[in-house]
Amino acid sequence: AMPSRTRHEVKYPYTPLQAMLVAPNPACDLDNLMLHPKEEVRRSREEARTISRRSVDDENRMLLEGLENERQAVETKEFELGKELQDFDALWKSRRQPLESEIAACHARKQELDQQIEAAKLAEQNYEVPPGPMCLRWVDS
Repeated sequence: AMPSRTRHEVKYPYTPLQAMLVAPNPACDLDNLMLHPKEEVRRSREEARTISRRSVDDENRMLLEGLENERQAVETKEFELGKELQDFDALWKSRRQPLESEIAACHARKQELDQQIEAAKLAEQNYEVPPGPMCLRWVDS
């Protein structure tokens, strides 16, 4: 006589080990066999972990891609701004040239005048007042 089966055993006839023995063919789809409830819970938890790991990996990958794209955009903008600054410097250098040469000329003229002023001050200090009345000072000797 056959041993009596409980309702549970009829609904889930195979444990994971029995399912492997019943379907030894690797091409057989073991996922579609009815499993013991504890095995179903274990598998559903594993699938949830796998899905969770995949979603975290996908989020990390997407975040990394986003950061790399943003870095590339910032690097491109930095390069463009540097080029714009070089163009700006070239423009202002051409406009500064005449002013810088005028400033240099003014500086040179100022030094000449300073030397003349010093020479005049030295001449004034070395000047002796000639003897005689003031009205005759125009005479050299």
